[in-house]
Amino acid sequence: MALIKCRECGKEISSTVKKCPNCGYKNEQLKEEKKEKRINFIKKYKKVITIITVVVIVGVVGIVVCNQQMAKRAEEERVQAEVEANTLNEDEKIVAKIVKKYQSALKNPESMQIFEIRKYDSFVLMDTSGQNGFGGITRDVVSYSFDGTYMGNDSNADRTITRYTSSEDRLEITLAKAIEKNWKTRTDYIVIDKDKILRNLNQAN
Repeated sequence: MALIKCRECGKEISSTVKKCPNCGYKNEQLKEEKKEKRINFIKKYKKVITIITVVVIVGVVGIVVCNQQMAKRAEEERVQAEVEANTLNEDEKIVAKIVKKYQSALKNPESMQIFEIRKYDSFVLMDTSGQNGFGGITRDVVSYSFDGTYMGNDSNADRTITRYTSSEDRLEITLAKAIEKNWKTRTDYIVIDKDKILRNLNQAN
């Protein structure tokens, strides 16, 4: 601690006091010393401060750019997913044609409901319901070949073939049982996304 003279009253005072205890004059020298210390500190650590400032700026810019890239990538993935969700592949186009054909055969096309679609090696099975020719709603597993030919359904699978069964009914019952068996026991199929098909029936030419 040093003694200095008060600029106002001339009496000696400590260099550390903010005001002269005699006249109340503010110790300007203390203020100057503090100011000089700040300047010297800034000069001394100017490079460090500059480096820290640059690092902070680069970091902030990096975070902003990274967030922008992530947002851009997320948007691109969203758009791609939307395109894929509304673009039928070749197998799905075949199935869409079959669904449209089935729908057009219903008495009331608006009554069609699709619960599940399975694609096998050479045919398609669909768990469906719709209004029949008598106005009632029936639910059947229907079968179509890839070229859109209707092969039958499982509605007669519970019937028994006897010696009195006509050849036409015999064929229909046999086919119905085969369809039912395929649906219940075969596992070598691909499940087709029915919602995607129903959303994009317009792509079926």
